[in-house]
Amino acid sequence: MIKPLMNSNTNKEVMSFISSPANCLVLIARNGSGKKTIADYLISELISPDQKLFEGRDIMHIQPIEGNISVETVREISKFFNLKPLKGNGFTRALIIEHSEKLSREAQNSLLKTIEEPPASTLIILTLDSKQSLLPTLHSRLTSIYIDKIDQSSINDHFVSSGYDLESIKLALLVSDNKIGMATDILSNESNTSLETLKICKEIIGMNKTQRLVKINDFAKDKQKIRDLIDGIINIAKASLEFSATRNPKPSEAWSRALSTSIEAKEAILANASPKLVLTKLFLAI
Repeated sequence: MIKPLMNSNTNKEVMSFISSPANCLVLIARNGSGKKTIADYLISELISPDQKLFEGRDIMHIQPIEGNISVETVREISKFFNLKPLKGNGFTRALIIEHSEKLSREAQNSLLKTIEEPPASTLIILTLDSKQSLLPTLHSRLTSIYIDKIDQSSINDHFVSSGYDLESIKLALLVSDNKIGMATDILSNESNTSLETLKICKEIIGMNKTQRLVKINDFAKDKQKIRDLIDGIINIAKASLEFSATRNPKPSEAWSRALSTSIEAKEAILANASPKLVLTKLFLAI
């Protein structure tokens, strides 16, 4: 796996961990900052690159279900640990718990027993948005790496070297609020809102009202396309409103109007309102 983009301080901590790894690690940063990418990189470095990992046998992912990680889910870990690991020195399998801030208190207490005596062959990585989200007794038993913010020029250089154009990079970073992991998902089309849709939304926002109205028939017959378009406008408006607030404490009226109108349009489409009427109202307002 290619080494992910990291702040110099984060890079030092990650490389130090690779040279002298512990069984249990927590990666801490706001959501969308690339924690999962760094976790995948650590696994690729610490488990033999020649070993193909199979989900359920060599690697186990735990993610929130309906916004929560229950104690029942954590108890499934014991079944994973009971599987006989592949032969080899060091780590031969991995457990990743993403968004571990969603662990219930009971689940954290259950996980504590595992963290206190982890199998020697298993690398356990948690991702977390804030240190305060875990019980102190659990957090104290984990090696912590805080993922620091990366400077703008390094982010641009990274994505340019990966083959993306500056317009796409700027749009992805705007919508992701400069979160490297989320921007990567947008650029690689692994996000819920595709880059192509965001580009279309940006183009429509930049048009005058007459030009927008001409475009209505391009979307009116496809409800999924309409929903994607509205979601894209919401994302751009929300991001632009937040960005303008960092420069001017007074909210931008244009972006506030675009956001509120697009949210109303989304609600109207979900209520089966006429697509043409919804788009007409939206395109006249933004």
